[in-house]
Amino acid sequence: MVVPKTGQAGLAFPVGQPPPDPFFVFSPAHDPVTKSQAQPVDVRYGHECQLALSVDSDRLVARREPPDQLDSLDQSIRDALAAPLDFPPLAQAVIPGDHVVIALDTDTPAADTILAAIWDVLSARDVDPGDVLVLQPRCTGPGQPNDPRSELPVDIRDQVRWQIHDPDQTEGGHYLATSSSGERVYLAAELIEADLVIPVGPVVFDSVLGYRGTHSVLYPGLSNSESIARAVGRGHRELDPNDQRPLRQLIDDVGWLLGVQFCVQVVPAGATGVAGVWAGLSESVFREARESLEAAWRVEIDERSDIVVASIESDGGGHGWEQVGRALEMARNLV
Repeated sequence: MVVPKTGQAGLAFPVGQPPPDPFFVFSPAHDPVTKSQAQPVDVRYGHECQLALSVDSDRLVARREPPDQLDSLDQSIRDALAAPLDFPPLAQAVIPGDHVVIALDTDTPAADTILAAIWDVLSARDVDPGDVLVLQPRCTGPGQPNDPRSELPVDIRDQVRWQIHDPDQTEGGHYLATSSSGERVYLAAELIEADLVIPVGPVVFDSVLGYRGTHSVLYPGLSNSESIARAVGRGHRELDPNDQRPLRQLIDDVGWLLGVQFCVQVVPAGATGVAGVWAGLSESVFREARESLEAAWRVEIDERSDIVVASIESDGGGHGWEQVGRALEMARNLV
């Protein structure tokens, strides 16, 4: 979350999935709310739950609803893979015998639909399902993410491997190279040995990185425990998302050192929905997705308010304490 440098109290929504959905801000009232003043507000929370509230319309400062979901997500993904941004179609990037690693962010909405569309392209190029690995970082909370292979054809579902990276294992990080800043970079051996690595994940605001997306699924989550520990830090509330951040620069450096050029990224809608999807050259995808994110999710208000009501829906990463933390981080910048 960020307070923009415009002199206004502002908000850029936090990392991961959509922000509290919806949220609204209002100032304290000195008089009771009458029926003529009341404005109905539907608040969605949890797993498809909804609460109806009445708010004095004179006190309502701001309200934000999530962007619309894509009408046909499956077709949109397939169109993006067939006509990527500044990159040949994915079908031209693989040949039979290639070992493909799909680096999947654990907070990706509609991950199963995206994976199924990617597999159809690989299958048409005679890539063996046993040569495809879906690799995910370890979750920060309890439990494991849902199996993203649920929409793959039944006969090959178990042949496509799904693996949660363990940074604590000895092989959790193999030396890749030294970054331009002098940082020794370690990554999962599966990434280094792959013929093609496809990062898949959401482009969202991040209090540490500015923007999360593209190569941020690779590092530090798919590195070793030491790299992950060094990357942990508090957000920079004084910076705008577009300001330079050392960790974001290192992440982009890691993607270049690994030779990653192609990626698939989404901008989340409400809950587990997708508002936009892009595939292609990493830099081009990141640019287009950031512009969409800014238009869909960034909110600025003229002054701080006394009360903020924020609800938390189950999103691509689940419905746990991490989502609660993001909601609190957002709300505290408005009061």
